[in-house]
Amino acid sequence: MQPKKSTWDLPGKGKQDESIMGTNNSSIVSKRSVERLYFPGEDFFRHFVKKPQRRSPTINRGYWLRMRALEYVVHKFLEEPTERKIFVNLGDTLPFQCLAKHPEKCQNAKFVDVDYMKLIKKKCAVVAETEQLRRLLSGMELPASHSNTVLRSDQYLAVGCDLRELEELERTLAAEVDIENCLVLFAAEVSITYMEAGPADALIKWAASFHNSRFCLIEQLLPDGPENPFASTMLRHFDKLSTPLRCVHKYPLIKDQQQRFRDAGWPLAIAHDLWKLWGMPEFLTANQRAALNKIEPFDEWEEFALFASHYFLLFASKSVCLGKDGVYGALLQGDPSSDKIAVKPEAAIPAQIAFHGPAKHQGCRRFAAAAPLKSPAVSYHGGLGAKSRLSSSELILHDVPKIPSSLPGPRPRMCHTLTCLEGGRFLLVGGRASPDDILADCWIYDSPTDKWHRVGDITAPRYRHCAVELPNSQVLVFGGRTNNNDLLNDCVLWTQNSGWKRVCVEGEIPQPCFGATMIAVASGGVLVGGMTAEETVLEGYWEWNFEMGAEGASVKFQNASSKFGSVSGTKNPFCRFGASLVQSPFGSGLLLVGGIHGKRMLKRDEEILFIDTTSHSVATLSLDFGARRPLLVGCSVVSTPEAAMIIGGGAVCFSFGPFWNDGLWTLSAGGRDQLTWKFQEKAVDSNTGDQASVSSYPTISHVQRLSIKSAQDFEGVLNKAEPAILDGLDIGSCSQNWSFAYLKEHIGVRRQVIVHKAEREHMDFKTKNFSYVSQSFGEFLDAVEEGQKLYLRSVSSEEPATKPTELSRDFPEISEDFRLPPELDFVIRNAHSSPLRISGPVVMWLHYDVMANVLCQVRGSKRLMLYPPDDVSHLCFAPGASSSSLNVFEMTLETYPALAYTHPHEAVLHAGDILFIPALWLHTASPTDGASVSVNVFFRNLKAGYAAGKDVYGNRDLQPYEKGRLDLAKMIKGFEQLPVEIGRFYLKRLADELVQKANAFGVSEPADD
Repeated sequence: MQPKKSTWDLPGKGKQDESIMGTNNSSIVSKRSVERLYFPGEDFFRHFVKKPQRRSPTINRGYWLRMRALEYVVHKFLEEPTERKIFVNLGDTLPFQCLAKHPEKCQNAKFVDVDYMKLIKKKCAVVAETEQLRRLLSGMELPASHSNTVLRSDQYLAVGCDLRELEELERTLAAEVDIENCLVLFAAEVSITYMEAGPADALIKWAASFHNSRFCLIEQLLPDGPENPFASTMLRHFDKLSTPLRCVHKYPLIKDQQQRFRDAGWPLAIAHDLWKLWGMPEFLTANQRAALNKIEPFDEWEEFALFASHYFLLFASKSVCLGKDGVYGALLQGDPSSDKIAVKPEAAIPAQIAFHGPAKHQGCRRFAAAAPLKSPAVSYHGGLGAKSRLSSSELILHDVPKIPSSLPGPRPRMCHTLTCLEGGRFLLVGGRASPDDILADCWIYDSPTDKWHRVGDITAPRYRHCAVELPNSQVLVFGGRTNNNDLLNDCVLWTQNSGWKRVCVEGEIPQPCFGATMIAVASGGVLVGGMTAEETVLEGYWEWNFEMGAEGASVKFQNASSKFGSVSGTKNPFCRFGASLVQSPFGSGLLLVGGIHGKRMLKRDEEILFIDTTSHSVATLSLDFGARRPLLVGCSVVSTPEAAMIIGGGAVCFSFGPFWNDGLWTLSAGGRDQLTWKFQEKAVDSNTGDQASVSSYPTISHVQRLSIKSAQDFEGVLNKAEPAILDGLDIGSCSQNWSFAYLKEHIGVRRQVIVHKAEREHMDFKTKNFSYVSQSFGEFLDAVEEGQKLYLRSVSSEEPATKPTELSRDFPEISEDFRLPPELDFVIRNAHSSPLRISGPVVMWLHYDVMANVLCQVRGSKRLMLYPPDDVSHLCFAPGASSSSLNVFEMTLETYPALAYTHPHEAVLHAGDILFIPALWLHTASPTDGASVSVNVFFRNLKAGYAAGKDVYGNRDLQPYEKGRLDLAKMIKGFEQLPVEIGRFYLKRLADELVQKANAFGVSEPADD
């Protein structure tokens, strides 16, 4: 029988359906990215994704939260005390995950997938071909091709049906399952939002016709209207894909969605946006939130909050007797309505706002730092540009010409601070490159001479900290995030004469936090907001006082939140992260500008608040940004005598595209700021110019010591891709037995070995300042004990030119003394080679290995210096070379200024220690007590990409790089017939494009839901 023609047919429906199916395909790719990172032991999405792609951290975490929300409801549904259950799923692999991970919960449940016939057939073909999925199903059969049922089994049913064809869907389900007499959960994850509101509402009403049913809905909302910059970017994205979000315009708010379900026959309907769910301990514990940072470094909090505030989870039930303490407790907690921030009942304060446009898209920076210089100028430094982090500065001026700075200075960074000093200077403190590359260096910029000068590093590296100016050119720094995701609540004082000193902190001290905002007022000031280690936002308003006594400086905090009345949760005006506090141009008081609220989405009239510090009240401003409404995250805010200035900012709006605030806005009392501000020509980025003149060595990070208990723990270390010293693991009896006498006795003094013989302590592989000599093993060990500059790196005893060395094959006499512990099972299974290393007082050349390895220290101690792969351009590695001639143990900034831009890590190994060295980390080593014995185990941790053919030492560059260098030579040759200036022009253009591609490599922005 032909299906009934839908009354909801639209022109071009078939083409639109194809586009909607495309969003499903891209969504599955994103979920596979999450699965690979966050659930390494699972691979359900792998079967549906041919080519995995790693998404950006924001997309990964956003999809993780969406997946968590749906799984939470489904698991609670399976826990309901009812014998027979049916889960009607509108697309996903969740049924197979439940069947595999929680078979005990699924014994009385049947999973039903309903989707487009094309998608269902594709999915079922994968299930039929995949043993891992097929073995989860008993009694599986594939019905005749004309049936809506594509796959049938005891646990799972796959139905191909248009959700607009409800009569046909109901007939199909009735023929397959006893849906009328079962507990039913319908789940729609970003699927029915693409339907017109009419058929979508009809589907919801049809689901309510089953007397014992539940409904779970995840889709978009518009908490601040379609004009909100994030919302408008999201809507344009889906319109461009020909998959417009149709329901969101009719039901833009949480309350609208709840009423939608109640009108459709669901007596209980409650919804929360995903940002609120993120902070609910009943839904997600603090430990669960914190564990995510151990998997993937993350600092895109504003973008994550914006995404999560524009998606919601709705739970509806035909029963109203579930109770807040029952199975679905977390979903029924609290009032999900979107409260307004508590403000004074008086009318909003009138304010004049003016937009000052940039030239040539200047001002496009996020998480930069700004500080006023001698009026009328503001310096705007660093931050994240359109393609990468920046080290340049821009000047924002009245109509006053000034020569832009082109002198080199600090390396590129974001989330740092600039604080004014006397004499037209300011102090730059800390910041970060990536979230796990945190900076401690500090610099002074002197505007009269237009020069940077490096000063002493702050006590601990940090970013998203607070810094304020105190009298006499003192700078007080509070809090921030530091290494290992630790948070700070210390106060550190900088003075010109004494540098950095810790300050005594007293009173009601705020929790360790980052992303707070702080301002100095008279001899004290105010601190607001910040995020805690539990990854929730503080609600406090602290007042603080600074005193300089005989015993040193002190800061005393007082939590003054109660002075504003009993406001908390969604109504609290101070529950902010990433906001800015500045002096108000509207009389005595402060402005609290931008950032995100810890409980919900900030509305247009709540983004900028006036705080009366005398009456302890909060008021809104009457503002009209017009068509150029900015996205007030990642922006810099400074106060000048004329106005408050908002500079730059914006966000990458999940997978929907970026939104940039290209320019600046001034807020002033009517008529006060009559001047026109403009950006001066952009300064040269200092990381592309000459090296800076600096006065101190970069901070050396100490490689972290870890205690791992399982193979899974090591895979976590492997995924983090940072060096680590593994404590307390058993490498066998070698660390007790392998004295030189023991080695002579068991290996034999007459055995011939090839060793490096050096004239100088530092061996240089590029210049070959050593020779290869053959010695008897006994003679070699004796010479090492005498302090001679010798080094043995074992090679294969059978075919040294073609085979990697293996300890068990090349030194069977001692191999049983050494073993890798079971915690390193991944290394054991993927081992490439295991050279024995014995060295006298020589320094191994700086190099990188293409394979990761574990260095097991057996005897003696050894000091290593390691540098992340990004430092390769600063450490004299010639194209195609994996080694450098630099001796970083002896280099100074005077002899090699580029060291200022590196990120050294130091590891000191003792007998029994195991050092994990990730692939491509640059490293060099030197014994600290004369002689050292160790065993390296190199292992493959990539599934593809290694060069074809022999790789005896495990350091042959990857095949794509080798091929790329050959292609580069051909490319250059193609320009040889052209005039030199033309050839150089195009080669430089290609080089620029390659750098841009490199900076964007590995982050795929999908066109998904």
